[in-house]
This record gives sequence, structure tokens and C-alpha cells, in this order.
Amino acid sequence: MPDTNMQVTSRHVHDDSIMKKLLPGLQSERDEVRGNRINPELPRLVAKVHEDEGRGELWLGPLPTAQRLEQIMQTKPSIQIYCSLQDPTECQVEKDGAEGMLIPDTVLFRCGLSNPSLRLQDMRMLKSCLVNSLRQGDNAYVHCITGTTRAPIAAAVMSAMLMGISFVEAKAIIDQVRNVDLDSSSHLEGAWIDRVLRETVTNAEVPTGFSCCGANKNDILVHATTLVKGGTEPICRWKKGAAGKRDFKGNIMTAETVEQASNQFGGRFCANCHALLKASLKLQVDRFYN
Repeated sequence: MPDTNMQVTSRHVHDDSIMKKLLPGLQSERDEVRGNRINPELPRLVAKVHEDEGRGELWLGPLPTAQRLEQIMQTKPSIQIYCSLQDPTECQVEKDGAEGMLIPDTVLFRCGLSNPSLRLQDMRMLKSCLVNSLRQGDNAYVHCITGTTRAPIAAAVMSAMLMGISFVEAKAIIDQVRNVDLDSSSHLEGAWIDRVLRETVTNAEVPTGFSCCGANKNDILVHATTLVKGGTEPICRWKKGAAGKRDFKGNIMTAETVEQASNQFGGRFCANCHALLKASLKLQVDRFYN
């Protein structure tokens, strides 16, 4: 069993500093001609809050279909957000055309912008999960049918949440990286956006690693852990009994991701830590430990 003392620190930001650095290159990839339902523009990165490449990213694009899935999967999404009243599987690119689908291994959220009574409610439902998940390095994919009208408005609200910028600034970034139609979607805006941006995010404790004690190799229990006063501590604050406490603080092995922990340590994942983790990370735990 590999032994490692690696400690992982948080590498996320609360501003648009990372996105600003990437913007010149992203602008050069923007299509000059706006996409349509049949031939939409490719998914584009519209917000990023994690320093590591390919992590902490919000992507905007068209409805996922079987033909488009390979391109969409390159964004490595853990969260799928659809901006229609119907489930993606009930949508079609055109009548009798390609059908929408769910992105495998993602948590699904609705953002029903077309219904005024759902806009604020849906955004509140996804806000904390989205922000916490992307700050810990997960990615999200937001779409409507073509990704030019409804989804850009939703993505602008989410970008403003994530990067601490105004809705107007977020729209400007999106307009620079993807050929969208913000004029046609202006009727979707309103006071609900200011309300949801003013509301706070319920913070989830973000693990800095996944650790176990190597003393008992016959019963490996992996915890999601954080750094507390220079030491590694489970997010479930497991300290039951002096012997248990000494065992965990003994031969500690730590990996950066759930996948690495599963490969290096095996064993089982702490049920209490699992319950404390938000949706996207729970999905990753289930994938490698069930």
C-alpha cells in the first residue's frame, strides 16, 4: 500500500482574476457566426474559480445529444443545469430531430427561466451546491437548446455568484467568449437577479484531501479531511475514544482525490463524511466506493 504524507490546500478564488487572464485566448475561439439549433457553437468556458487547469469551471453550451456528448464530456462536468421547463430528455433539437439527454455521472438541476415564478426558486435551489462544488474543483455545464438566449442569462447570474462580479460584468464576459443573443433574452432579467445575488451561500466544508490510517490494513476507513492547526482532521470530526483518536493521528496516508484514495488505499468510505459532502462530491464518492 503506497505511503504518502501529501497535504492538499485550497486553490480557489472568489473573484474574476483567473478568468481575466484566460479571456484573450477565449475570445480568439469565439465563433464569428452565431450557431443555430442544428449547428450550435461549441461549449465555451464562461467562469473559472480554481487555479488548477480543468477545475472549478462553468461551461455554457447547447442541449446535450448523443452526437454532441463527446465534446461536452471534455468539459468534465459534475453538474448539469438545464434552462428549459422540460427535462433534457423531453427536448429535441428540432421536431423529430435529435433528442436531448442527461450527461452521465452528473447531478441535475433545473433553471426554468421561461417561468417567472420558477426563476428565483430554481436559482436558490442550485446556488450553494454550484458555488461550493466549483470552489472545490468540480465543473458545471449549463445549457438551453442552442445556448444563445436563455442559458447565457442563467450563466451570467451563476458567473456573478462565483466570481463576485456584477451581472452586467458577467454578461460582458459571456458575450466575449460565445456568440450569444443577449438582446433577445433581456425580458428574462429583473429584480429576481439582484435578490439571488444578494443572498448568501451556505458554505460546505471543502475537503483538502482524503485520508486514512494505515495501522489497521484489514479495515481501512477513508475520511474526507481538512487541515486544522497544522494537522489532518476528518470533516466528520471523528474522535470517539482515545484509542481511535491515536490510531487516526498515527500512520496517516492522504490522497488529493477520491479516485486516488480508492486506488491507493481501497477500504471503505466514512458514512458520516459522505453525509456531510455536497451533491457532486457525493457522486464521486459513490462512483469509486460503491
